[in-house]
Amino acid sequence: MTDAGLFIIPMAVTMLFASPLAGRLGALGFVVLAVAHDSPWPVYVANGVLGIGVGLAFASLANLVVSAVEPAQTGEATGINTIMRTIGGTLGAQIASTIVASSAGGSGYPTAFWLSAAALGVAALSALAGPSARPRTAVEIPA
Repeated sequence: MTDAGLFIIPMAVTMLFASPLAGRLGALGFVVLAVAHDSPWPVYVANGVLGIGVGLAFASLANLVVSAVEPAQTGEATGINTIMRTIGGTLGAQIASTIVASSAGGSGYPTAFWLSAAALGVAALSALAGPSARPRTAVEIPA
C-alpha cells in the first residue's frame, strides 16, 4: 500500500505546476507507462509527467470554459465542466481496472495505458474543435 502511494507522489507534486503542453505531456506520461513499466524509475518519471499534464489541463480547461460562454452562464458552465471531469475520471478508472483485472499476469496494464493515451488524444482533438473565446461583456445587475 505504501509503495503504491509513493509511486503517485511525483504526479501529485507536479500537478501544482502548469504549461501549455498539458495534453501532450499527459499522453507522453501514458505512453511511457505503456512501454517502460518494468522498473520503478520509469513509473516515477511517467507519473511526474502525467501530473504536469493533468494539472495543466485542469487549469487550462476551466479558463477555456469560462471564456467560451456568456458571463451569465459562467456558473453553469464551470459546474458542468466539474461534473464531466468527475464522470470521466470515474469511468476511466473503472475501464482501466476492468482491463487490468481481466488480463492475466498484469498484461492489461500496457493496454490500459495505451487506451488512456488514445483517449487523451481524442480529448485534445475535441478541445481544438470547441468554440473559441467570446469577447467578454459586462453583466448588468438590476437594482
